[in-house]
Amino acid sequence: MLNTYYLPLTTDFGASFIPHAENPQMKTAVVTLDVEPDYPPDLGDSRLGVDKALPRLLDLFKSEGVAVDIFFLADLCRFYPTLPKEIAAQGFHVGNHGVRHRLFCLEEMTTQWRDIRESTRILHEVLGRGTTTFRAPNFSANGDTLQCLEKAGYHIDSSVMPGRRMKRGLFVRVYDFRGAPTSPYHASIADIRKHGASSVLEMPAAANPETKQTPMGGGFINVNGAARAFEIMKTVEVDPAILVFHPWEFVDLSESFPDLPAWTRKSCREDFETLREFIGRLKDGGWRFTSLETVADEYERLKS
Repeated sequence: MLNTYYLPLTTDFGASFIPHAENPQMKTAVVTLDVEPDYPPDLGDSRLGVDKALPRLLDLFKSEGVAVDIFFLADLCRFYPTLPKEIAAQGFHVGNHGVRHRLFCLEEMTTQWRDIRESTRILHEVLGRGTTTFRAPNFSANGDTLQCLEKAGYHIDSSVMPGRRMKRGLFVRVYDFRGAPTSPYHASIADIRKHGASSVLEMPAAANPETKQTPMGGGFINVNGAARAFEIMKTVEVDPAILVFHPWEFVDLSESFPDLPAWTRKSCREDFETLREFIGRLKDGGWRFTSLETVADEYERLKS
């Protein structure tokens, strides 16, 4: 086992706290991949990303030795009944992304519980084991979600993206994660943006510092290119940096759907070499790639 170096722990856990192998200056990246139908939702049941890009993404990550946490939308098992198990057999960790891609925080707790219970059951039947990690679609978890996850036995949630907010119309707030911690924390059931006593460890996704509304991941790399994306990453004061990828970001959706909005045409394209270059730049820059469970273990060890 590699020797570890423990960075000082701050009282609010707002700064770096993760123990780094051998190199105390090493920063941590966690790659997460939401396996879901193509976006935006008005594309219907389009699954070009899953069909065309997902196999290539997994091959790329595996060849680069990058751990990946998969969040799998359980409803996809209707079309790909063995896919979660095939992904797990390649060494990737498969977690839960809910049954369907809908906003959890707009649902009553009983509805959220049905979704989490059903998606957990589906994935358990396919994988032959339980799941321990969860991400709500579109970063839509709230305190009710955490209570349901506790009841279902989950250990890790990655549904908060600090700085992100969503509204419907001019006045209806769906959620607002401004002010949320940027490092792992146990959240409050009353307000998921605050420290509390939930047994589920919240692992916030890294926000693109130039927009605050989108994560750093596939679209971020496609829009900026590998070199500029890496330079932006160097300015991000979060550790770990939890990156969020989607298969649909690695297909040219505009070829099949020419009326897509401009942001989709910019952020979605069949370009795997730029991703490979970005990974290489992070490695050369002293970053390590690891999993959510490893970060959680290190967090809990440091607290004790």
